[in-house]
Amino acid sequence: MNKYILKYLIWLSLLLIITVNLHARPWWEVFFTEGGLGNSQSSPLVSKKIIKLIEGVPADGYIYVAMYNFSQKDILGALNTAANRGVDIKIIFDQDCKSWNPGPLGLNKNVKWGLEKSDSDEMHHKFAIFNGECIWTGGANWTGSGTSTNDDNAMLIYDPTLVANYQSEFFEMWGGGLTDQGICLGNFKENKINKVTHIHSYHNCLIENYFSSGKALEGPQEYIHNVLINTQESIFFMANVFTTSLKFHEDLINLHRQGKIVEGIFDPQTAQFSNSAYPDLNEALIEVRVRNTSNKMHAKVFIIDQELVVTGSYNWSYSAENKNDENSLLVRNEALAREYLKKFHQLQRYSTDELPISLSPHKDTSLPQVESFRAYQVNNDITCEWSPTPETVADFSRYYLFLSKHPIKTNFDIGDGLDDDGDGQIDEDPLGDFNEDGDLDDDLDGRIDEDRNLRPVKVVKNRATNKINISSQELYKDEPLEKKVNYYLAIVAVDKQGNESILNQTGPLQITEITEPVDDSPVTLLPSSLSLYNYPNPINLKTENYTTIKYILPKDAKKVDLKLYSLSGELIRKWDKGSKAKGTHQDIIWDVKNRDNQLVTGGIYTLLFKVEYENDQKDIDIKVNKVAIINK
Repeated sequence: MNKYILKYLIWLSLLLIITVNLHARPWWEVFFTEGGLGNSQSSPLVSKKIIKLIEGVPADGYIYVAMYNFSQKDILGALNTAANRGVDIKIIFDQDCKSWNPGPLGLNKNVKWGLEKSDSDEMHHKFAIFNGECIWTGGANWTGSGTSTNDDNAMLIYDPTLVANYQSEFFEMWGGGLTDQGICLGNFKENKINKVTHIHSYHNCLIENYFSSGKALEGPQEYIHNVLINTQESIFFMANVFTTSLKFHEDLINLHRQGKIVEGIFDPQTAQFSNSAYPDLNEALIEVRVRNTSNKMHAKVFIIDQELVVTGSYNWSYSAENKNDENSLLVRNEALAREYLKKFHQLQRYSTDELPISLSPHKDTSLPQVESFRAYQVNNDITCEWSPTPETVADFSRYYLFLSKHPIKTNFDIGDGLDDDGDGQIDEDPLGDFNEDGDLDDDLDGRIDEDRNLRPVKVVKNRATNKINISSQELYKDEPLEKKVNYYLAIVAVDKQGNESILNQTGPLQITEITEPVDDSPVTLLPSSLSLYNYPNPINLKTENYTTIKYILPKDAKKVDLKLYSLSGELIRKWDKGSKAKGTHQDIIWDVKNRDNQLVTGGIYTLLFKVEYENDQKDIDIKVNKVAIINK
């Protein structure tokens, strides 16, 4: 398969934003175990969240779990209680649980559970599906150490496509039920034949999802390799098992030689395996450290260019790719990557760059504060202005902009990457960005907003940019910014290692009703109200040789222009449609060929849609979509 080019066009970066609905439930949440760093005596956050999810499933609902190792008693008890009130619960365990996993022994007769067919390799998944609404996945087993003292992660995602993918994987293994010996009747490892949606877009984020193992499935190895070699700026990783068998270490060494930032943390035991990648990376003078703990570094995470997170049960080993039942998830979302990178830096402070283990301080840099930051109303939106970070700051990467209904005074209010409340977690308590009125006990520890966090509403990657618009449509789906409500805004500069400057803040700002639009700039990009999509997407070159591009104009347009680019910036095709009446149009059918009438290769392409409307020369609408092409 042709490699994916995943770096966005530099000149297009102003259009690529992260948006957050300040009121709605987030479509993703990430959880990190405290890794033995905290002094909290209460039950860990991860298990509390799992129990809350179990308790929220109605009596006529279902919970499907595929868990390699499961012995956490509180979670077992919650599942028993749910099963007793009628919830359909099915669990698949690894064969080894017969001898060492006490999980099944604590489940009552109302819980259906079974073992994988073969004990030769591992059913290594760690995922759960809650009533078809969300998927829980990551590297953490449901054990005492897996939800607490190990260094690990889990994601909760409300994405229908991902839920369908994982549910397909579950029933591929479960099959029609169980044998009399409690063995699942489905297919495992190389016998699996399920087909899932590998690439899709959700909430403007590109998501990839792969399962292993065996020749029957498209395993993660090739896809992770492709995103690694296309790194533009930085890679940070946290590795449980990282061997030389998949050649990922060679990708990292090549990137390091190209001047890219490469840093990683290894588990103290597996770093000493005979085939560990640690010695090769260390010899190449890459900043690799070993976690300073007697517990496990159990995560399997890449953080790429501060915008792409790779996680899941999949270790970077031959067995994970070719023998085990595994899953890998690739999510391109800057706000998510920010959370993972802060956790990486926390653990890096408690890691050493040589064996045997000893404490080593984390090296970071200081960025100057972004100056002259102000915000004001333009029409019914908010415009922010600031002075660009000087060119003398060599490691500049991006700006983050934040918006809240609560005062933003210091970096503590946006998430400072520190364990401010001493529980081993960092920035785990959101300040009003996931709920209507804020001030809730988001981390379930009985305290309110004591280790605050806030997701950026915009990410700007062009250093020279000094002005940007925060529009109603970007913040809310079919909802305007609220009138006569105090909004507070902040901005930080970020370097290539993810270090953030001291914030600059402004506010409060209230949006008042305006009946006459204010012409504040030579060209105003309207909040995008047109629709653009193509189907099928992704396009499989083995089965499809065209895609239909559909667009909906909210009003009459005097010029409609559509261009397709590769993510290296090459113009692939263009369509000049002239004037168009408002309404739905699907008059563009792309034959998957370039301007030279040659079939394009697999990869990610960008559609740039520009519309000029009839009433005013300055009235311009722009829409950006991605098209994925696979060749398998």
